Amino acid sequence: MVAGKLRYLVLELLIDAARKKQHRFSQKHVFGAIKKSVQDNFGLYGAAICANYLQVKYFNPVTNIVVVRCSRQEYTKIWSSITFIRAIENIPTLFNLLILSGKSFTSF
Repeated sequence: MVAGKLRYLVLELLIDAARKKQHRFSQKHVFGAIKKSVQDNFGLYGAAICANYLQVKYFNPVTNIVVVRCSRQEYTKIWSSITFIRAIENIPTLFNLLILSGKSFTSF
């Protein structure tokens, strides 16, 4: 069995300053927003291909750092879909890519 080739995206979640105190995001909210954005931009086929390895590995609500794991072949779709996310749970947000890595221990 061959191990899947993975990519790790370390992202900073930028939240509107006026609503910074209101947000109660969790990994589930961030994952749902990414999954929905992939489906909106690449359709059901693109979402099905990306869903195999797509996972939010880490989310810190204090520092707003998110680590997303995805396959090497599909990381460009995930990355481009993340740039189109403008709100999570009706709170204006943006993502800033900090690190793109091939190994999990180098991304932290």
